[in-house]
Amino acid sequence: MNRRALAAITSVVTLALAVPGVAAVTAGAPPGAPSLTGGADPAERLREMSSFTGRWRCTGRDSTPEGTSYPVVADATVDWAADGSWLRFDLAERRTAENPEPLSGTWLWGYETTDKRFSAFFFDSLGNRTEQYAPGWRGDELLFEGRIVGPGFEAPYRDVVTRTGDTGFTVSGQGHLAGQWITFQELECRG
Repeated sequence: MNRRALAAITSVVTLALAVPGVAAVTAGAPPGAPSLTGGADPAERLREMSSFTGRWRCTGRDSTPEGTSYPVVADATVDWAADGSWLRFDLAERRTAENPEPLSGTWLWGYETTDKRFSAFFFDSLGNRTEQYAPGWRGDELLFEGRIVGPGFEAPYRDVVTRTGDTGFTVSGQGHLAGQWITFQELECRG
């Protein structure tokens, strides 16, 4: 048996011994036994996001905390990851005269069954990361709220995602700095 397989077995056994009820769940528990997933299959709820899969061309504006704003053009590829448990957005801004240092990043969307909410995690080429949550769709709008952490700072952050039919969506990223909400990115994406 190789080390990787042994480590995986050890992890499952340790988890089963440490958490009451886990052994029954991992061994094909009878109906009514505790559930690790807390109900609905995360991938099932995430299927609400299937209209986002594909290739997108995005245009819009980025802004700095100092208020400088400039146009951006970006390409986004959205596909299922980890056997459908996550929706992965890969975003790459194009280098232009107005945007000589384009941003690239990965945004992962998931669904947490225990809290019954969508989750979003973003990691970018500037060293920033976000952790955000949304209770669900309100019409065509999804509001992810949480925080952004970057080199030397942390602040409340939200992304407003709006579906514009099957042919597109918009994203507005806003941070709370110096007592006010500032829009750092506005993108309109079309397939």
